[in-house]
Amino acid sequence: MKQMKIHPVAEMLPYLRKAQFNDLVEDIKVNGVLVPVLVNKAKDTIIDGRSRWMAAHDAGVKSADIPMVVFKGKDEEIPSEILSRNLFRRHLTEDQRIMLVVKIRGSQIIEEAAERKKGALTGTFKKGKNGNGGTSVEKVAAEAKVSTHKAQQAIKVFKAGKAEEVMRGKKLRATAKSIPTKKRKPLKVKSLKERVWLKYSALLKSFDKEEHREVKKLLIAMASGKQPDPSGSNGNGNGNGKDKK
Repeated sequence: MKQMKIHPVAEMLPYLRKAQFNDLVEDIKVNGVLVPVLVNKAKDTIIDGRSRWMAAHDAGVKSADIPMVVFKGKDEEIPSEILSRNLFRRHLTEDQRIMLVVKIRGSQIIEEAAERKKGALTGTFKKGKNGNGGTSVEKVAAEAKVSTHKAQQAIKVFKAGKAEEVMRGKKLRATAKSIPTKKRKPLKVKSLKERVWLKYSALLKSFDKEEHREVKKLLIAMASGKQPDPSGSNGNGNGNGKDKK
């Protein structure tokens, strides 16, 4: 058996169940490998067809006789190719499908969400009439053809490091519910001194700088119980600190 590496993204896919794999082996014994195995340009890494490759060997087919086709795209396009070929295969549940998308896109999703939160990508995610754009959650939901709520659950599970539980068959909803919600730190209550200072600073800002000294004198006088002179702060009758002409 020729040693072939499995692409890391392809390795994220759940393996066929034993009964399904045995059925594939028997089918290959009768019909051969009908769908070629997709490999990289070096022909040493399987991009798609991991199960067919292993089942063919179990069926007694030599490596040289297993049909292969070389991927023509760029290396960075391989993850998307793997997703498009595997997302809607029968052995993937809806939960596994969205979890797989999030696993593959996870780092990008988290990075985009952080940048969006900082405002660096404002407007970038606006959804157009052609369906392009949208938030990170909307993007993965559309790719997996699930609701945005389910996509949010998958991202939560991915961040908690529990993606494999879903890939092994555990319900996404139950996995998401098992993750404890982070308690928000209670807002620090400002002391009376801090609150007074903030209000005092705001009050001074509402006056011209040249009036600050008079405002302070008035506040001191008022604090001692003295009633302000309604005719003006300096007794000249106009209240603006300037002499009448």
